[in-house]
Amino acid sequence: MLNAGVAAGGDRVTLDASSGSITQKAGVVASRALIWYASTPASLTGTFNEVGANLTAPGNLSLAVQASQRVLATSTKNGSITITGPAVTIGEPVAAGGAGSVAVSATAGSITLQPAAGSTASINAPAGLVSLSASGQVAAGSGTVSGSSVSIASGDTVVVGTMTAATTMAITTSAGGGVDVGPTGASLLQAGSTLDLRNVQGSIVIRNGGRIIGNPLLLAPGKTIGFGGPITTATDLVNVVNAVNLLPAIPGSTYEILVSASMTLPQTLNVYRPVTFRGTSTNVVLSGSPSVTSGLVLNPGAGESIVRNIAFSSFSGSAVTAKRRFRASPSPASR
Repeated sequence: MLNAGVAAGGDRVTLDASSGSITQKAGVVASRALIWYASTPASLTGTFNEVGANLTAPGNLSLAVQASQRVLATSTKNGSITITGPAVTIGEPVAAGGAGSVAVSATAGSITLQPAAGSTASINAPAGLVSLSASGQVAAGSGTVSGSSVSIASGDTVVVGTMTAATTMAITTSAGGGVDVGPTGASLLQAGSTLDLRNVQGSIVIRNGGRIIGNPLLLAPGKTIGFGGPITTATDLVNVVNAVNLLPAIPGSTYEILVSASMTLPQTLNVYRPVTFRGTSTNVVLSGSPSVTSGLVLNPGAGESIVRNIAFSSFSGSAVTAKRRFRASPSPASR
């Protein structure tokens, strides 16, 4: 029980009543950070820029934060967590125990995963739903989101570090927001079953070795997934083709590979997934050599691929081989 104020300046105050409750009768807490552990929800007033709440007995936990406050270690033993604020920044693990879910809502800004010093920013509901709703961006490029299922509604682009769902995941964006997988290396967007991106308004992009995995992976009609930025070197082109071949097929859609410079291929490009293979201008030429006699091979699994604005030159064998149906633009595909 607090009967007087606690002043800790720039330090972190931890109130641990794991087997009991915390009641504030008087005073305020003045510190950089406040974290509490109790068997019943605590309501504490004061001035602190970072806050964490940990419920040590079964039950649900609600945490309201200001835009200036960052959420630190927050957990339940067996129950759901609801975090609301104008904007919400997660700095340490937020974990719902037992069958609990996690719902985070930013009513006038973004949800941001921004690790506190020496910690990991994460949201985890192993047996429940993780629901993220933001009027602005969901910026999770520097953290981890995981749950039995995941639902994200964003008023801007969803930036992915690691987002995984044991079962289904659905992402919805508005105001032209897209999905960016790969601001940091080895980013992952993965659902154990359906990954539904049909309601993403803007571009869906994979870069820096990122991956998107779903079974099935659903896109809106005509939507593609862009892989990396415009490619300017033959080495990068081979690496991107190899990476696309490891991704799941997209029913009714393709991955898009953009080539912005002419180059001599170091090897034949074997493609096993539907792709839109496109030059950024009509001047892009892929050339063969005495050791590379064939250019592009669209293997089974690459059906419905599209080749556009790319010319093929100096191949003594086949410039383009389609082992299943593909589509070429009216412009010449080889010369």
